[in-house]
Amino acid sequence: MYFKDHWSYNKTLDTFRMMLDDNKTDFVCGLPYQLSIQEGLLFPEDVESDMLESDFNEIKWSINISVLLKPIEPVAHGGIVATRC
Repeated sequence: MYFKDHWSYNKTLDTFRMMLDDNKTDFVCGLPYQLSIQEGLLFPEDVESDMLESDFNEIKWSINISVLLKPIEPVAHGGIVATRC
């Protein structure tokens, strides 16, 4: 599956585990692409160009950049349920 093969999958799981340790300060945060545009880190033209490519996939884009996709069901790790708002 593509999503489990993505580099960020294992990084997110590792960070989630560290979040459970009171001695660690790691956290996971998803920011919408509009913030990157507002701060000049991403240009609207680049977003539009990506969306016009022939291999554009709305679901992958939503997961990777828009931070708008919500999980269908909670993800459980070691008996702890993690949900995203």
